[in-house]
Amino acid sequence: MKTTTLRRVAKIAAVATVFSLSLGCWPKRPEPPRPGASRAHPAPAPAEGSPAQAKKEYDAARAVAARDAGAGVEKLSIFLARWPTSPLADPARLRIGQLERARGRSSAARAAIAPMKVGGLSAEERREAFELHAALAADAGDRVEEIVWLSKLRAASPDSDDEALVDVDLDQRIAKLDAAELGRGADKLGDRVPAARLRLRQGELALARRDAEGSLLAAAQASRLPLTADEATRLAELERRTHVLAETGVLPPSAQGLTLGSVASLPPQSGEEGLARADLLGGSSATGTIGVVLPLSGQLAKLGEQSLQGVLLAAGIFPPDGAPAQSGGVRIVVRDSQGRADAAATAVAQLAADPTVSAVVGPLGADEAEAAAAQAETAGLPLLTLSGRESVTAQRTHVFRVGVTPRDEANALGVYAAHELGLKRFGVLYPDDAYGRGMKDVFQQIVVAYGGQVTGVAAYRPGTTDFEKAIRELVGGKLPTPEAPGLAFDALFIPDAREKALLIAPQLAVLKVAPLRLLGPRGWQHPDLLKLAGRQVEGAVMAEPFDAGSNSRLVQDFVREYQASMQATPDVFAAQAFDATNLVLTELAHGTQDREAVREGLLRVREAPGVAGSTSVRPDGNAEKRASLIGVVSGQFVRLQGP
Repeated sequence: MKTTTLRRVAKIAAVATVFSLSLGCWPKRPEPPRPGASRAHPAPAPAEGSPAQAKKEYDAARAVAARDAGAGVEKLSIFLARWPTSPLADPARLRIGQLERARGRSSAARAAIAPMKVGGLSAEERREAFELHAALAADAGDRVEEIVWLSKLRAASPDSDDEALVDVDLDQRIAKLDAAELGRGADKLGDRVPAARLRLRQGELALARRDAEGSLLAAAQASRLPLTADEATRLAELERRTHVLAETGVLPPSAQGLTLGSVASLPPQSGEEGLARADLLGGSSATGTIGVVLPLSGQLAKLGEQSLQGVLLAAGIFPPDGAPAQSGGVRIVVRDSQGRADAAATAVAQLAADPTVSAVVGPLGADEAEAAAAQAETAGLPLLTLSGRESVTAQRTHVFRVGVTPRDEANALGVYAAHELGLKRFGVLYPDDAYGRGMKDVFQQIVVAYGGQVTGVAAYRPGTTDFEKAIRELVGGKLPTPEAPGLAFDALFIPDAREKALLIAPQLAVLKVAPLRLLGPRGWQHPDLLKLAGRQVEGAVMAEPFDAGSNSRLVQDFVREYQASMQATPDVFAAQAFDATNLVLTELAHGTQDREAVREGLLRVREAPGVAGSTSVRPDGNAEKRASLIGVVSGQFVRLQGP
């Protein structure tokens, strides 16, 4: 199975800065009019006054900047002096600001963009400008101003997936503000997002201080602002707890649990290593019907089959030769989505028509998940989709996303490298597609939040096999030499398949940009990595949503039972389907079969143990999960951190 299959399904949208490499030339001095030229027909305007010539000079300056930041600043400054009123003047100021900050010259970057007007920028450039303003505010220690600029970046985001990426950054920043900063930030934002979150956080801090009056004031201010479903839930919980405090003098425990929506905010786990398979509710202790919608034919059939095996193992059901799946008090009704949106919607409609079906697990693909989610919401049927698309739950109260996402992997790697290992300088070498750009952005947000810095970024086209050009761009064209052997990074993040890592690692060594610690996503944990890359991957760290070699009793029991029943080793698809099914079985084991009761029970899930990591369900229906971290130590895979 190719490791990139699920990634191609997951559509994580992100914003990337792309430098044009088109070459230009400096204009020739304009020739004077020929003697005898008619005054009634003057000579054409000089070439240096032509918009086309300005564009040529601008592209040439950007091409220089892509190779050398210092020379790029000089060329772009010359361009500005020659063409101060060109429509390209503001984009040039933006590029200078970006280059200066990349060189560690934040003051020069601020001076460069001070005259810049965002109205003169394209939509993508405006987003880059807001991102740069936010970064410069962070450099200056102005956390409130950083929030304001991130708010503008969010408002300029082209779709809900981009908004979700910015929200991760916003939530992490908001969590660090004190009460005074929260108030100033909310005042500056007015009624713009995330003003409500700032007021809610302000109220929660007041509540923690047992300041009921301050909490009620913040809640009242938040109530006048536009609220998402998540924020409305937080507001109701804040008001409830505040009234209890005011009436009894006792601060009640929170019924909502997590609020920040970031894997990095999850509390440490405890006790899961000792859990056994029998400790999970399900199978014989549950009674009811679970629907399953998976791609059992079509391009995703292999992944659908593996997911179905995880469902059946969780329920203790292994139907022979396609017979109806039934065991004890649990009935599993399976429908084939064929990997198609219309078939997935039809399958959910059929299951919804059966009043005994309490919830549905699946499907996998992003498009089929969207169609299934719309149908489930209309029918009021809880749907636990295994898709990685977080926006599938938007404005839907009956839809839950419990699949492992690439964001979880990037989060885990960033937190471990910057926080646990204390690394400071990072490079990112990524494929120029939606997956690569999204992983790059999430990773950068996390390491910066933990005090690190991304000092080099380069992209390559999917399908590339020669990475020399991208590696040279990554290091700014300055490869290490015997006289200057220092490396530009403490670690390099490569969000791509193991096969690409096996090509990149030796090219890093040939260009003397090694040894350095490599960081990678799921799929790197394979004997080929050690066999073919050897010393070049020593010290590497990779995020695996499911680690079949974990010493957790829960995982060991799952792997043993799966191998005994399926004569194969389970993968992440089987593991996440197993965990999703157990969430429903837990509700059924409690005697809950009513669909609304199941929905409410799923919203209360906090740190539920699972073989693919513990699960906490946010009020918006998205699950937060941890990825396992595997390292290469002395040529062997070693478990560094559990899920």
